[in-house]
Amino acid sequence: MTLDPWPNALHRRLSDYRSAEQQSRLQSVFGTTTPVVLVTGSAADRVGRQVARRFAMHGYRIVLHGLRSTDEGAAVCERWKEFGIDCMLVQGSVDDTHAIENWMQQINDRMGRIDV
Repeated sequence: MTLDPWPNALHRRLSDYRSAEQQSRLQSVFGTTTPVVLVTGSAADRVGRQVARRFAMHGYRIVLHGLRSTDEGAAVCERWKEFGIDCMLVQGSVDDTHAIENWMQQINDRMGRIDV
C-alpha cells in the first residue's frame, strides 16, 4: 500500500512540484490556489489513488472515495495530512443518490466547495 503522496523521496514538499505559474493558473480558473477535487475509487491503491496523488502534487485539496477500501483510504488521508495535504474520505456507492448527497454535504461542511 502506497501511503506517501510524493513519487520522489527527494522531493517532500508541495513547493518541489508546484510552480508560481501553476498557482496563478489555479487562481484564475478556480478563484483559489487550493481547489477541491473528488476522485471516485481512490481509497484503494489503484488508478484513482494515482490520479488523486497527481492532483495533490499540484496543490489541490483531496476528497478520496471508497466503497469497501475505507480503512485504507482513511490511512492514506492521515498520512497525506502529515505532508500538509488537506484530505478527507467519503464512502458509498456511486449509484446511491442518498450517499452522493451525503458526500456533497460532508465536502461542503469540511472543504467549503468542490471544484473538480
